[in-house]
Amino acid sequence: MRRTLVVVLLLAACGKNSNGTTTCGDTQSDAENCGTCGNVCNPGDACTAGICAPATSYITLSGTATDHPTMALGTAPRLAAGAQITLVDPLVQLQYPDDLNKAILKTKLGKPAVDLVKSDGTWSFADVDVTNVLIGVVAILEDAPGAAQPRFFPNGTGVTPKLSPWTNVTGAHAYGLPMTRVLELDKMLKLTGGNALEKVGFVYGWAADRDLRPINGAKITAATNQSLIVYYPDALIAGEAHNAAAATAWHGLFLIPSAGAADDYTATVGAQSFGPNKAGSAPKKAFSAVITSPTMTFVDPKVTLSGMVNTSGSSLVLTSGAGLSVTLENAADGAILANTTTPSDGTWTFTAQDVSKVNELALFLIHGPTLTDTLVPFGQGRPTLNQKDVLLQATPASLTQKLDQQLNLAAGTLETSGYVRGMVSGLNSAQNVTVVTVSGATIAGTAYPKMDGSSGDNGRIDAGGAFVIPGSSGVTGSLLQLVARAASGATVASGTVKIEAGKATVVTLATP
Repeated sequence: MRRTLVVVLLLAACGKNSNGTTTCGDTQSDAENCGTCGNVCNPGDACTAGICAPATSYITLSGTATDHPTMALGTAPRLAAGAQITLVDPLVQLQYPDDLNKAILKTKLGKPAVDLVKSDGTWSFADVDVTNVLIGVVAILEDAPGAAQPRFFPNGTGVTPKLSPWTNVTGAHAYGLPMTRVLELDKMLKLTGGNALEKVGFVYGWAADRDLRPINGAKITAATNQSLIVYYPDALIAGEAHNAAAATAWHGLFLIPSAGAADDYTATVGAQSFGPNKAGSAPKKAFSAVITSPTMTFVDPKVTLSGMVNTSGSSLVLTSGAGLSVTLENAADGAILANTTTPSDGTWTFTAQDVSKVNELALFLIHGPTLTDTLVPFGQGRPTLNQKDVLLQATPASLTQKLDQQLNLAAGTLETSGYVRGMVSGLNSAQNVTVVTVSGATIAGTAYPKMDGSSGDNGRIDAGGAFVIPGSSGVTGSLLQLVARAASGATVASGTVKIEAGKATVVTLATP
């Protein structure tokens, strides 16, 4: 009789009360008794309408939107004011690559998480539903619909990984990828038509240290795609390499066209590896993957440049009281420079620290009112350590004045505008050489002084002859890629030079 009573009492405990709930709790919302008494939901799940499901999570996400940092290393990236920003679930986007609407997250009010970046570059979304987000949230930055001046290619940036529990996110960075960079990359990889990056989509990757400074020499591998081809743009985004020995240049960039489904990417520098970071891409979209080392601090080596001053053919005399000095421009932020004193033996030395942002240095030789500069290119964006025997050519004021007279220019023309004093060696008189830009354009004012010193212009470089390019609008202050071209159209020599007002730049075009 006692056993029967116990059974009756237990059945009564799970029975329904007059209000429709069971005596073990509300089986429609109680995670300990969801649907039926004793049915316990998994940790973190909620009981909704008698069914266990992940608890609804709403968070606020905010941050800034700028050009990708690699667009202008060493300077503050431009704000992406007025661009459109959209928060998406990246896994849904990869599942439905042609239907962005399916991936767009919504707010508690059911509105899509889509807005325009404010004038100060900031953006913010309140009460974003991240309940079903499994790996994180991606912000896609692109031009606003109907933008008068299109600027951005649609580019996604991970603004937060999945958090457990979810909390509000502030200070996130959404990066814009200017269309100009995409076209540069297309040209670099020789991609056109349906194979162009803007058609197939790509991962725009960046290897950086814990302070978000680019890492040179990083190799990228994927966890699952063993046949992955990674392109490593060179320092000037002008070449391509994807062999086993390739690695990131000084800007830390790597490129993976049409990466498709998400994968985990790792960067390796020497014996150190960091990551993995998840990334993937969809057609007509890019994804900015930043693989960051939490411990690595990239330290640039000290660079020493040394050489001598060539005063042959000039009236300069190198003595301690000559007033001659060598200075250096275009040094990286924080560079430590040494030796701007007067050389008494014709030699000079510079030591620089942190040259990660330098493509070339201009070395200036000063003597009274005369200022001559020689451009020292370093290749791959990073100076070769301990360069020696860099020769600085002296240009006395008397030579500049003589060139004004010889080329029938008003007195002081070249001194004011600045000019290139160039030479192409190893020519013969039959080659009929002129100097143009690498695209074949003639630079206004280019002249070819007669070798006998008489007034006038040869119209071409004679054997052993020189050329002069005066500074002018559109030329002064810009790096010029020059080629010496024969009448046949063949390039016989090339070089890079920069004209600055009030300065004479000495350059010798070398055989390719």
